[in-house]
Amino acid sequence: MIRTHRFLVAACLLGAVMIPAAPASAALTPDECGFLDDIIISVYNGALDRDPTQVEYDVWNAEIERQIFTGEDPNEAYRILGLAIFGSGEYLAKAATNRDYVRDLYLAFLNRPAETGPSGLDYFAGLLKQGVTRPGLIAYFTDSDEFLDRVAATNKERVQGCGAATGPTGVTGSTGPTGPTGDTG
Repeated sequence: MIRTHRFLVAACLLGAVMIPAAPASAALTPDECGFLDDIIISVYNGALDRDPTQVEYDVWNAEIERQIFTGEDPNEAYRILGLAIFGSGEYLAKAATNRDYVRDLYLAFLNRPAETGPSGLDYFAGLLKQGVTRPGLIAYFTDSDEFLDRVAATNKERVQGCGAATGPTGVTGSTGPTGPTGDTG
């Protein structure tokens, strides 16, 4: 059972399992604590212009909760989510330009439009033009202070909603780059 579950999670993470899209009218069901992870939802919306299906949501939510409640860093699950979604056939079929890709990253991870000018959209599209890979740019966004603050707030809400005595670990702050917050220097 455990091997089957891990295989299914790994297969979903790698995009090997295709899950049919839910009807547009299907609403996501919160977990047993009444919580819906808005980051999972925004990654799907930002990249694919749709909500995740209930099955897609449940797989990612379970992995993120596992990481939180075992003391691991849930940011890694969000990064893998981004790599899986932005590397999926569904996303690749959009044939996004570098500028489109950067806009989608802003919407997916920061839940806001990209800034125009040299510190936002132009900066990150320029990095791609200079040879930074698209997966590398996902890592930049998921390591940014702005995204890490969003992860900490989301998962604090998750833990409080379940009445846990302690909050998630490994999601408060960053020693990496400042990320896509306009400060590129």
